[in-house]
Amino acid sequence: MSTDVSYDPRLGSTKGEARHTPAAKVAAALTHADTVAVDLPDDETGLGSERLKGELAKAAAQARHYADVAVDGSWLRASVDHLPDGTELKRVQMSLGPLAIFGASNFPFAFGVLGHDTRSALTAGAPVLVKAHPAHPRLSAHLGVLGQQALAEAGAPPGTFAVVAGMDSGLALIDAPAVRAVAFTGSQTGGMAPVERALNRPQPIPVFAEVGTVKPAILTPTADRERMADVVSTSHRPARC
Repeated sequence: MSTDVSYDPRLGSTKGEARHTPAAKVAAALTHADTVAVDLPDDETGLGSERLKGELAKAAAQARHYADVAVDGSWLRASVDHLPDGTELKRVQMSLGPLAIFGASNFPFAFGVLGHDTRSALTAGAPVLVKAHPAHPRLSAHLGVLGQQALAEAGAPPGTFAVVAGMDSGLALIDAPAVRAVAFTGSQTGGMAPVERALNRPQPIPVFAEVGTVKPAILTPTADRERMADVVSTSHRPARC
């Protein structure tokens, strides 16, 4: 993958009302996602259809919230300070620019291609480049198409959203001069790699990472005696890519 990342800066300069439509379109895409969107991650990760349906519904509800927040504008935290000499100091939060996002393996909807990081960044006016997670590559591609179609229908500028795959592509995103920050959700070891890469750029960029969570596994005495083979098989179900 080339490190030449191009994007349209108009997204960051649009007003909240203009960002509502793209956010609402993404929310609608998640709300009306077909059964393929659930079948794919269940087949790839073994998380279970009911668990995935619930996560998808929550992601859609969050996306609708972001659409409302885009219009509300409170996230801008605009303020004006009046100095004794009559000078006004005005402050407002602005979009950093294009973001490279690395999603989690265990939350394909909440923190995947169209996850929380992607939706919040788009609402803030930041173009997004997502690195697809190898634990659910087919779902990542499917959600990538849904997102691109939704944003195109909303009239979002070219270069607003894209998905790449492969380790080399992920590293190229971090190296790309146009990328202004990185978001990562995953393991401690995995999270330190983009941090070190981002710090070693000619112009270092911040990495916003949520790392290190370990899920406990509880085994009852009865399961230990009677169902150990089944428990081990279910817990270590391999991903089918």
